[in-house]
Amino acid sequence: MHTMSWLFFALAGMTIWSATAVADRYFLLNVRSPRFYVIVPCLLQLPLMLLVLSFFGLQQIDAFTLGVGVMSGVLEAAILYYLFVAISSEEVSRVFPLTGLGPMLTMLFAWLVWNDSPTHIQFFALILFMIGGIVLSFKRSGDRFKASRALMPIALGSLLTSAFMLSLSFSIANTDFWTGFFYSRIGFFLAGAVIAITWRSELSRQWRALSSGLRTGIITNQVVAFSGHIFYFFSLSLASPALVQATLSMQSGIIFMIALLVSFLNPGLLEESMERRDILQKIIGIIFAIAATYLLAIA
Repeated sequence: MHTMSWLFFALAGMTIWSATAVADRYFLLNVRSPRFYVIVPCLLQLPLMLLVLSFFGLQQIDAFTLGVGVMSGVLEAAILYYLFVAISSEEVSRVFPLTGLGPMLTMLFAWLVWNDSPTHIQFFALILFMIGGIVLSFKRSGDRFKASRALMPIALGSLLTSAFMLSLSFSIANTDFWTGFFYSRIGFFLAGAVIAITWRSELSRQWRALSSGLRTGIITNQVVAFSGHIFYFFSLSLASPALVQATLSMQSGIIFMIALLVSFLNPGLLEESMERRDILQKIIGIIFAIAATYLLAIA
């Protein structure tokens, strides 16, 4: 494994996602239906993938691997739903550190299913990611602390993320990156189509309620996010799912800095708390994430 190769692609994708995630928070404050926000990338990414594939060929694939690849896309749609529910109800700089719980589950599943035992350094790094998420899972309200509203949807999303990362990794490992990722986009599209048909009245009302500017902004943001998908998921072909997923915890630091800058320029745009205790709490969680990322890089 060439550490710098997989780490470069993972960090590049993560950085793009960080910028689009902050934009997601803004758009979701203006969108009442998380289901509507899910179907935009679901229906958009397959046509974009077909454009990308005009430069690359597809390998032959057996039926089982194809099925696993398609299922990974379905799982991703469910993950995005819970993520968007969390972002719409909580500060974006609190949501993403909580996803540090996911790598621990992925590591445990890979250990049990594939006997892919982590090293002591990798295990310690994943523990640090989990601690960073726990630090940010509670916020002060008056004289009491209460659990973040994002905690439950992120916990559900983390469970699904473990299955998603392992299934997509399996599909890529048994074909190549472009073939495995293409079939995952088919599953992603099918999930979006089912949502669009099942909740068509709700989604139609939401579309009509949006201004043309918001519609354009949402679609543009998801096109940019797709490029982050390409970079990040390509790193899955170069490293284990647990390591690749773990780098996402560093995303919290980037999102925090972007959200802090945007909130300084326009305090009401993202509805981020600028109180000193909240900023300090977020910084503590980010320190754990950065320390863990460093350990993974030298492991």
